[in-house]
Amino acid sequence: MEKHKLRRDEILDAAWELFGECGYDAATVTGIIERIGISKGTFYHYFVSKQELLEAGVERVVDSCQQTLETAVDGKSHSALEQLNSLLTASWDWKLANIGTSKWLAPIMLGNRDVVLRHKFDERIALMSANVLTPIITRGVEEAVFDTASPAGTAALIVRQWDYLKSAGTKPLQAVPELEQITTQIAAALEFYLDNVEKLLGVSRGSLQRPTSTYVETIANFYLNWESNPA
Repeated sequence: MEKHKLRRDEILDAAWELFGECGYDAATVTGIIERIGISKGTFYHYFVSKQELLEAGVERVVDSCQQTLETAVDGKSHSALEQLNSLLTASWDWKLANIGTSKWLAPIMLGNRDVVLRHKFDERIALMSANVLTPIITRGVEEAVFDTASPAGTAALIVRQWDYLKSAGTKPLQAVPELEQITTQIAAALEFYLDNVEKLLGVSRGSLQRPTSTYVETIANFYLNWESNPA
């Protein structure tokens, strides 16, 4: 079992590297197997197609994000507000660390070329995020820091608000030609979102950690160069 997992991860690693270099569409199964020196038979023993490999890789991305977030909030000595701020910071740091993957994966996930995969990915992220958020909010209510009658419902609203903003903002940002304007719009959208989260939780404005300027500028550059991303 361990050997099987190692070989499967090796194929995924090679594919992810190749997708990053030339884009998903241009990458071939032949290119993947040549990179790690295996036969086509071995490849198809683990994955029936390049599409299945992509889906498995996306699942691994979500698992990586979940592990990062859970590690960030692990620690009973921290207050709920500290845990939530750690969660926010960890999510931004994780996105920056995986920006290379986003350059080729985001056009697939945020576009209309694979609606089924995008829906599965969005639902998986939403469920994972809500599951991590709910116990934090529950603890915050117990500490009399957060004010909500439904921690689970509030967690779902926080996640879905972000989904909506991300979906609504993608195409308009792609059309903006100037970095400064994109940066301003992203910063405003993040502030609007965090302000609404604070209202949902019943905490004062500014209680939640804001992203760094480096994060905002990196995401802005990502959208500015969207058309040049291999996809």
